[in-house]
Amino acid sequence: MEAHPVIRYSDTDWRPLSIYEDGRMSGLFHDYYALISRKTGLAFQFEPVGDGRDFQYVLDALREKRIDMIDGTGKTPDRAGYALFVGPFLRFPLAVMSRDDATAYSLATLSHKKVAAGRGGTAYEYLQANGRDVDLIPAKDASEAVSLVALGQADAAVENLAVAAYAIRASGLTNVKISGQMDYNFEIYTLVRDDWPQLASILQKAQALVTETERAALMAKWLPVYKDGAVNPEAGAAASVTAGVGPAIAMTDREREYLAGKKALSYCVDPDWPPVERIDENGRYVGIGADFLKLIGERIGVPLVLVPTASWSQSLEAVKKRRCDFLPAAGETKDRRRFLRFTSPYLRFPMVVATRSKAPYIENADSLAGKTLGVVNGYASLDILRAKYPGMQLMEVPSVDEGLKLVADGRLYGYIDTVPAISQALAKGHFSDLKIAGRLEAHLDLAMASRDDEPELASLFQKAVNTLTKEESDAIMKKWLAVTFEQGIDYSLVWKIAAGAACVLFVVAWWNRKLSRLNRALRQANEARDAAARRVAALLDNAGQGFLSVDREGTVDAQYSAECRNIFGRDVAGENVSALLFPDDEAGRAAMAVNVRRVVDEPDAYRRDLYISLMPPKIARGGAQLRLAYRHLAEDRLMLVVTDVTGEARLKDAVARERNRLACVVAAVREQRDFFAVLDDFAAFRREGARLARAAADDRQALDEVYRKVHTFKGLFLQLECAHAARALDALEERLSRLRQDDSPRREDVAGLLGETSVDAALEQDLDVVRQALGREYFDRRGEVCLDGELAGALADLAGRLLARLDEFGLDGDDAAVLDAARTLRCVDLRKLLAAYPRTAQRLAEAHGKQLVPFAVEGDPVLVDPARYTPLAKSLIHIIRNAVDHGLESPAEREAEGKDEAGRLSLSVAAGDGKVRIVMADDGRGADVGAVRARAFELGLVGAEELAAMDDAAVLGLIFRDGFTSRRVAGELSGRGVGLAAVRAEAQRLAGTVFLENDPGRGARFVVEVPLEPRTTPLERA
Repeated sequence: MEAHPVIRYSDTDWRPLSIYEDGRMSGLFHDYYALISRKTGLAFQFEPVGDGRDFQYVLDALREKRIDMIDGTGKTPDRAGYALFVGPFLRFPLAVMSRDDATAYSLATLSHKKVAAGRGGTAYEYLQANGRDVDLIPAKDASEAVSLVALGQADAAVENLAVAAYAIRASGLTNVKISGQMDYNFEIYTLVRDDWPQLASILQKAQALVTETERAALMAKWLPVYKDGAVNPEAGAAASVTAGVGPAIAMTDREREYLAGKKALSYCVDPDWPPVERIDENGRYVGIGADFLKLIGERIGVPLVLVPTASWSQSLEAVKKRRCDFLPAAGETKDRRRFLRFTSPYLRFPMVVATRSKAPYIENADSLAGKTLGVVNGYASLDILRAKYPGMQLMEVPSVDEGLKLVADGRLYGYIDTVPAISQALAKGHFSDLKIAGRLEAHLDLAMASRDDEPELASLFQKAVNTLTKEESDAIMKKWLAVTFEQGIDYSLVWKIAAGAACVLFVVAWWNRKLSRLNRALRQANEARDAAARRVAALLDNAGQGFLSVDREGTVDAQYSAECRNIFGRDVAGENVSALLFPDDEAGRAAMAVNVRRVVDEPDAYRRDLYISLMPPKIARGGAQLRLAYRHLAEDRLMLVVTDVTGEARLKDAVARERNRLACVVAAVREQRDFFAVLDDFAAFRREGARLARAAADDRQALDEVYRKVHTFKGLFLQLECAHAARALDALEERLSRLRQDDSPRREDVAGLLGETSVDAALEQDLDVVRQALGREYFDRRGEVCLDGELAGALADLAGRLLARLDEFGLDGDDAAVLDAARTLRCVDLRKLLAAYPRTAQRLAEAHGKQLVPFAVEGDPVLVDPARYTPLAKSLIHIIRNAVDHGLESPAEREAEGKDEAGRLSLSVAAGDGKVRIVMADDGRGADVGAVRARAFELGLVGAEELAAMDDAAVLGLIFRDGFTSRRVAGELSGRGVGLAAVRAEAQRLAGTVFLENDPGRGARFVVEVPLEPRTTPLERA
């Protein structure tokens, strides 16, 4: 859990178990895993996969380890090959759905019938395995399966009971029913990637902690067919859809308190939208929505008060300003989601177009191009139509009647609304010259919409909507929609067809006379085609690439380019392309075979391109590197273009190696002092590290000290472009990190890791590069030291003693000045110890796609003893790296914030009051205090009570704690929780401090203050 605190999961729209909308997930599974999160501390992050409807995409993502788990589905033998099963945590019977006039209640009654089921789902796989005589029709989801049944394209559909009942209710279809149950219980499991058994174990234990009361509350909220809550999965699923039931909903204590405080709920409606809803002459709310609201009000058990308005726009404005609490029948739009919460839809109406009677019937939306159509101002249908038909010319009108009048007067070509609204308006307004001329492929879904600042109300409405039964919906719809429509005959179309038939007869007679000439032309065309094919083949044979095509089984066709023989070393006709490309990789062969079948079988071009994008663009075959490209051909064929890029790959590797070699040599020359200082410090660490680990006060301290040292050396070697040493230290750090996860690490294990020689061998590779470029004498000279270090130290000590006894020896002020200068022989300017950091920051920024304005170390000269201050200077690499990684934004982010695309860093040194002050500043995003609080608590660095008592400055101080990191996954620059703690440790070693000054959105300043060594003399004291 420490290594993987966020678990990535996915699913498709499988209402009400999982509801996928706008890239977000809600529903029963979402609430269940929120409960699991509270019990485990794990965070579950939804990752959209595919189009949100085809479950096969999600299964493929789990198989390929692109997600960590699937929140809920069935258990099948195929899935056992790549997933671990946790559960079951829910169980439902498989239900059979059919039309009112059909009989289908069991698997046996489905024999020789067309049965729809969601592709990739457990119901689909169950029918594949057990319905031998069933004509199985794959559907995208349960909603499409229900539609196929309603339209007569399928005799029945199969889905689990909960999803089936929801799909029928949500569709608004009155001719589909649940007619029976299979002798099979659909058990729902969590699917976990097969290489994470620890996650499966954690989830299994967490599911065992879910109480019956908690499970019942979830089931009652989302599944009205389980009106008394969920039963234990071990007891099976015994539930059925009941008719005429009007139960009071189950409420939480918070919901009861909310209703007790409200006393009554107010609502606004569209005052003139019959038969859906309107306010009649007596001021009463009537219509389809009113009858549904009456049922919902009975479930909730609180008075409902109408707030009258003059128009739908006024109603929207009233609920937005909280003058009423909810809208009983509203379509969901992006704009309305800013101030409303919506239940799942309980009504669905197709949209139709009303035109003048003389206008032709509308076959599809394309025939409306260039024509102006009316839609009521503020209706959700306006947003739906603009999104689905962006080229449609729409004009807003104040009401249905006004829209139809404009059509009758010829000022609008047509008016768009729902079937009930237009049909009733036509009948009431006596528009004898208007008709419903066609239906669009768009629907208006209506739901309860409540104010977004009272989530309890949205929860109550959702529970109430869940209790609405099919029988109740049917009764209301039949009451208000008892209207019969007849399809008119377009006689102009009949005459067109007759004229067309006459033309066809004439063309047939004329064609017979030309048939012989066409046959001759055809032979000539075939000969020309064959010649062209030979020319194309010659071009392909000389293209230097292998061109071949395969069928859905991967069999290579007889025609292929000559380069294929050079690449594969033999004739490849009739061979399997998977075996050709992956002769020694069984998993690669299997994946390629599956992908070829997917691409060839997929009729949808978008999905086909998606599958192609998942196929390998480059592979290693033997000692060769091959680049692959794919093209879908007609007649169920897939073309592969194979290019041998072995030479190109070797050249790129050679260029990269030479670049790294050059960077290492340049760093050794330009940063000579730091180069040798790091080598000396690392050599000392290698000599004394194991001994120091064994001499530590306890095992944990030994591990932390060594871990911090290794992390620091890794950063220093990266700065010096010693890539081999940095990689070896990163591997050592990873092994030490695993030791830190143990409750009781042993110092013997730490010493054992330090005793390994892999890091030394890697460093020798880097040093060999420098030796070859600069010669061995470079290491013998050790830079530009002209005075022995020990001698310089001895002279400095002697100068100090003489300065203390100036009066005894009769020395004057000039002598004192010379002695004071001699005392600083071993000192260096602190700015020189920091001089390499601007170049380091520039390289790090470039490597991570960020821009940085060049800068230099600023401030006055401050002479310090390098033996004392160099460790502190080296530790500042962590502040530089964190500023680049965490502080600076990307160019795009900075531009969006109104900043220059290039970020700014500054590094300054100042002395005063016996202290030296080092300031590292950036103009980035600053620190997120709230995120630091949450992460510190999550990592267990501080308790809740202590954290609550901290002010912002104290919270920011937590970033210097050992083990704190804002990253959940360690990166190359940061994420180990060691760097800033190392800076604090070095500052404290010198009796100093380090702190962060934060300006959110504008940047941050790291300030290090440490005492300067005192150098007072008798003359200075005088």
